This record gives sequence, structure tokens and C-alpha cells, in this order.
Amino acid sequence: MVRGDDLDARAERLRALFEEKFRLKSRTLSRALRKAGRRLPRRHRRQVEALLEAQSRAKHPKLAVQIDAASVMKGCDEVAVYLKTLDPEKARRDRLLNLAALIAFYLLAVIIAFVYFLWWRGYV
Repeated sequence: MVRGDDLDARAERLRALFEEKFRLKSRTLSRALRKAGRRLPRRHRRQVEALLEAQSRAKHPKLAVQIDAASVMKGCDEVAVYLKTLDPEKARRDRLLNLAALIAFYLLAVIIAFVYFLWWRGYV
């Protein structure tokens, strides 16, 4: 049987990792999970939801017996390992490079369309 204090400590550690890696501020893990949105893979999202469910069940003595402590702890560890591997600086750099590539593509497409228009009208 797992204690509620253990779950609360793990939830707090995960919330701190969410805050550090995704740069979002929240008071609870459930809000952090909601704010992270699709940045967190579905599998890890389900594991965090299982932790939140176990956390709410641990408050009730009869429901606390139903918690599968091993799977919840294993899921927490997997999510923590995943969050520790994320690099916010690399993600920001990739986003900026993708934006620059998109702008360059659109600019190239407009230039090609303009040259085609000039050729079509007989100016080139």
C-alpha cells in the first residue's frame, strides 16, 4: 500500500520538472499537465493522470487499497526520466529555425510566382 505523502512528494517533483522544462507556472500537477498540453506524449500523459488518480484515492482509506503502487511509481519514474532529457534551449532554437525556414519558403514561393507572372505577361 502506498502512502499519500509519497504520492504528494512525487507529484511535487513532477510539477517542478514541468515548470523547469516547459516554462509554465502552476500550483498543482493537474494544472501543469493541462497547460503542457500536447508537448507531453500521450503515454506519459496517461501515467501522470494515473498518479493524479492514485493521489485522490489515497485520501480515502477504503479506496487507497485499490492503488497499484508499483505501476504508479514506475510511471512517475518514466515521466521524470523523460522530462529530464528535454532541453528547453534546443526546443526554442528548433522553433526559431522552423519559423525562419517557413518564412524563407513563403518568400521563395512569392518570388517564383512573381517571376512567372512577369514571364506570362511578356515582361521577361
